[in-house]
Amino acid sequence: TLWIDQNTLEQWRNPPKHGKRGRPYEYANEVILSALCIKNLCQFSLRFTQGFLMDLLDRLNLELKSPNYTTLCGRQKTLDIKLPKNPNRKQDLN
Repeated sequence: TLWIDQNTLEQWRNPPKHGKRGRPYEYANEVILSALCIKNLCQFSLRFTQGFLMDLLDRLNLELKSPNYTTLCGRQKTLDIKLPKNPNRKQDLN
């Protein structure tokens, strides 16, 4: 079972401003964090995570876009999160 918090869905639709100069983020930090948690729990690559989210959003009839793998890769470096590595995984497919 997968739950998506209502607050996360709201921020997915209307991402908050990041308070810096330049182009605003297309996805809120919560959206990126949710995608990275799914990636980590299911041991997906970033590209597979993108496709999984696209399919999930389509099946739920939510008119939302999935963050692409390059966005996930770039934003995972800027977020201050520590996701545990899976010691059973032989190769990281990022």
